[in-house]
Amino acid sequence: MNNQKFFKTVITYEILCADEPYEFESLEQAHYDVTIGHYSGMLLDKQDVELTQNEMHEALITQGSDPSFLDDDWDDESDD
Repeated sequence: MNNQKFFKTVITYEILCADEPYEFESLEQAHYDVTIGHYSGMLLDKQDVELTQNEMHEALITQGSDPSFLDDDWDDESDD
């Protein structure tokens, strides 16, 4: 029996800027913009949600990811 747990984390991050709405490109760019650029940012919320294997499978498909790593032997492939 597989006792593996699955989680999703949802974060809400606020970015303050002047003149026009912030153009989000990536988390990497947002990090750069608030640490080195001319923006201010703050983590507002973080939620961890435990998922069933079926919910994880569906969430991966929704994100455009391949859920095949959920197979019992997915981690054995990295040992080759």
